[in-house]
Amino acid sequence: MPEITHHSHFGVYGLITRSDKILLIKKSRGPYLGLWDLPGGKPEDNETNEAALVREIDEETGLKVQKFVALNSAPIVTKFSYQKDGKPFVLEHSALFYKVEVCDGEYKKAGDGQDSEGADWVSLKSSKQDFTPIVYEAFKLISTPTHSPTAVNN
Repeated sequence: MPEITHHSHFGVYGLITRSDKILLIKKSRGPYLGLWDLPGGKPEDNETNEAALVREIDEETGLKVQKFVALNSAPIVTKFSYQKDGKPFVLEHSALFYKVEVCDGEYKKAGDGQDSEGADWVSLKSSKQDFTPIVYEAFKLISTPTHSPTAVNN
């Protein structure tokens, strides 16, 4: 049996909701290929988490962030098992979540040429099974009234 390779990823992710829907992107590469994910990603060198959030949402959805609120102060960690070239991997994904308000505008329905095949509004009550683990964690987080968000304006 092949040895399992473990790797980790840290990212910041935006929860953009309207009524009973959330804006998600469909992943075009990496371990989450073909799954619906939150817009966001890894901060670049010397970039704050908040600057990365704003940049990633713009790149992946085409929407401009108006303001955001931190939903968790410590990363939430998920594990995701997958196969690549017949070899087993486990991704340990650490995520900070932000409730995000965006300016009115059209979101990118087509891919960004990098991480996303496009964005779409998905019901918070969806029974889809093709979400990334962090989407499930985000659903739990926004349905729990016990968190105390910290407001940040952009």
